[in-house]
Amino acid sequence: SYEGEMKKRGRRTGNIMGNRGRWLSRYFVLLGNVLYEFYDKKAFEAVLKENNGMLDLKKNKNLKSIPLSGYEILVDAVNTENPCLILSPLDEDAELLSRYYRVDTATFREWARHLVSASLTSQGDDKAGDESFLLL
Repeated sequence: SYEGEMKKRGRRTGNIMGNRGRWLSRYFVLLGNVLYEFYDKKAFEAVLKENNGMLDLKKNKNLKSIPLSGYEILVDAVNTENPCLILSPLDEDAELLSRYYRVDTATFREWARHLVSASLTSQGDDKAGDESFLLL
């Protein structure tokens, strides 16, 4: 597992004139092959407290999560000050959307390593995101 702050490119914050959206800071937790998104670390801790230290998609349907099955992780490091991690669908016909994340340079390599590892181990796993995790 791995956790920390990343900035995601918001799809809903763009406008009709083609703006791709603002970068929104969020707190992410990678458990197994699922990336969970929370508004901030306090929101993550509140969910854990409410659920006896568990992140369980079966019991809490409101958890925002992205199963990594079906994605490959791309790295856009052209801009070294703001490197970008991209979750890109493996199948162009799939209903999955490309997702963009920025991470500070201090944690970029760790996020990239953990996301790539999680996405590789999830390929071919039809039950992605079906498990519960206990965090202590």
